[in-house]
Amino acid sequence: MFSLDERLKSANEPLSLHLSGNPDLGNSGTAALAAAIRTVNTKDAGGVDTKNDIDDESGIIFDSLDLSACNVGDVGAEALALALESRRGMCIRHLDLSHNQISDVGAAAIGRALESSGAVLESLDLSGNKGISDQSAMVVASAFKKGMVTSIRMRSCHICADGAEAFGKAIRILAMKSDPSSSLLIDLSGNPLGVLRGKTSKDSKYSASAIKSKATATTSAYVNIIRKGIKSGLKEYGVDAFGSTAESDDDEEARNGIGSDLMGDGNSDPSKARCGIKAFANAFLDSENKGDEEITNPVRSDTFKCQLCLRHCFLDHSAADALAAVLVYARDDMGIDLAIDIGLNPVLEDDMRDALQGDDSREMVLRDMSDRYHDALETLRESRERAADAALAAARRIEKEAELEAQWDAPEGFGDDTWNQDDDDWDSDDDYELENAEYDY
Repeated sequence: MFSLDERLKSANEPLSLHLSGNPDLGNSGTAALAAAIRTVNTKDAGGVDTKNDIDDESGIIFDSLDLSACNVGDVGAEALALALESRRGMCIRHLDLSHNQISDVGAAAIGRALESSGAVLESLDLSGNKGISDQSAMVVASAFKKGMVTSIRMRSCHICADGAEAFGKAIRILAMKSDPSSSLLIDLSGNPLGVLRGKTSKDSKYSASAIKSKATATTSAYVNIIRKGIKSGLKEYGVDAFGSTAESDDDEEARNGIGSDLMGDGNSDPSKARCGIKAFANAFLDSENKGDEEITNPVRSDTFKCQLCLRHCFLDHSAADALAAVLVYARDDMGIDLAIDIGLNPVLEDDMRDALQGDDSREMVLRDMSDRYHDALETLRESRERAADAALAAARRIEKEAELEAQWDAPEGFGDDTWNQDDDDWDSDDDYELENAEYDY
């Protein structure tokens, strides 16, 4: 391993190191590189050590460090996380760890290093690491929310609803807190965020039977949401509104295809039942889920920019409606210049795709889609209110019935202060006979 100290001093500027496509590097080579990063002393022109100076760019070692497709696993990723923590500030501008063997363990370690230690990156690429799922995506999103990284690429991982929801929250919080000149990028392309993952026809388009089947399943899912709300409310008070012999919710969902693996192999995967696009949208739209702060001074759309890439994410029409609601709200209420890339989602019609990608001539289409999604949310809200009302009515009915039953079952004179069992305690037949003998004339 070359001496980074000597190389940096001779260059007098950050390095760019591109080792992409060297699988022999692996964890051992990455760990050695991380150790070298930790030991480098960067000094400014006056000879002052800037190793731990967060704001001083003279502490940057690598402008770009590309370790993509180098067979890096969790051990190598954790070693890099330790290096980032030890340097604090920004020692690497752009870190590329795409197409390696990193799982949630390694990705979460990097996310925690960025979130809690003061380490900073301009861009982080974790694309193509199939072991990365919601667990580490939420940690990375938390670091993104705190402004520790401004560009996140996590393409073709296994991020679903929980991870998408975390990024929805992060964007809203950044819009309220960040520098108005911020420019953000989140690329979640190729992740199973939508629910339309049926088999396709030979021309790679979604087949009519797959779309019809998915539409039926989606309708059943909405009905189940309403039914579950009512049932859970009643169960809380001990009422089984559908009878003790009714099928379980899981049984019914399995029968309807909700929560099953729609890729065609038949394996159950509950994480795919929840639409990640709608989870993202609801997190962005619903102020109750965005933290404690409300928008008081929204930034202007010409200064705060955010790009969201959702190519090949299995979007259906309802997911597109959710994104339309996000776009309209971001622009009208938050002042965010939000751009969405939804290419390679073949089910979406041209006018829907154009509207979501900023075609001004499709403004009415965009607003119609947004209104349709808000109507669906309002319907769901009303169903929850009805479920709560039903639960309250059931609770009152149960309480009344319990009072009546107690009155029928109580012994005569129960509750009367003149009756005291302790004063007339008949413990045995002998006691009874002795008491009667006193009155035997």
